[in-house]
Amino acid sequence: MSILESLAVIDWIRIGVALLSFISASIYFRYYFKTQIFDYLLYTGMWLTLIIQQFADVIRINLSSPIVLVQQYADSGFMLFFFFIFIYAMRMKWDHPPRILWYFGVLWFFVGLFLITFFEVVDLPERGIVFFVEMRKYVDFSPPDVGVGFITEGNVILMASGFQLVSECFRFFVLSLFIYVYLSTKYVIIDNRVRIARNLWIVAASLGCMRPILILGHNFSLWTTDPLFPNLFNLIGLAVIAYTTIRYPEAILLSKVQLIRALSLYQSIQALQTHEQVQEFGLVSIVEYLRKLPPEIIAGFEIE
Repeated sequence: MSILESLAVIDWIRIGVALLSFISASIYFRYYFKTQIFDYLLYTGMWLTLIIQQFADVIRINLSSPIVLVQQYADSGFMLFFFFIFIYAMRMKWDHPPRILWYFGVLWFFVGLFLITFFEVVDLPERGIVFFVEMRKYVDFSPPDVGVGFITEGNVILMASGFQLVSECFRFFVLSLFIYVYLSTKYVIIDNRVRIARNLWIVAASLGCMRPILILGHNFSLWTTDPLFPNLFNLIGLAVIAYTTIRYPEAILLSKVQLIRALSLYQSIQALQTHEQVQEFGLVSIVEYLRKLPPEIIAGFEIE
């Protein structure tokens, strides 16, 4: 049987997500190239890391024996993807983010990467001590007794296949922060496209939160989770994100602090006088969006 024939439906879905991520990354890099707005570069990086993570997961699940490097790629891609979202959420709400929140998120991210660098092939128990808490292994489509992780000489699991306390909690923390930012931030421009995009962002983040909730509940023996459901919520959430970022590119720039950073782009857009000039510049939806900024608000931004 060839490698392609051995792939399950979930693997093909992941490959589809990776290909869609490549399209999204290309689009957002073009936005960054045209606008020089860092938020678009963050989304470019987010989609690129998702490509790595999805392909690494497909390889990992279909290996007959674990390979450390593949698991490291998958887990570091997972952490980096949500770190980009963390940075975006902080930049969206605050010009100068709260130091405690910023350092907390950054430290958590680097602790996760630090643990991943010590991965090795290990025997995985059905139950084990993760830091100071007993947890049950979460099995993702295959029941390996041997996996990859970082386990101390005293058999304390710091991070391993099926025992992803650090990364799953980081995911939940970032997405919860993302939802809070979108619910609490006052937007400068409100129109139907912005309302739709805002609701879609919240739906996508809420769907993304279901994966760590289901997995951690399984880990702590609150319920038993079939791997189909965490992955299904994850994939639907990613599809919603992809649709939103492609359909509503201007919805990346919603808050006052973001629009202040886009002042130079606004001034360039104001110089576009004709429809032909707008078409040549490209990014029509972004041009139309920024043109809705009232001049008195722009004047207030410039004074600040």
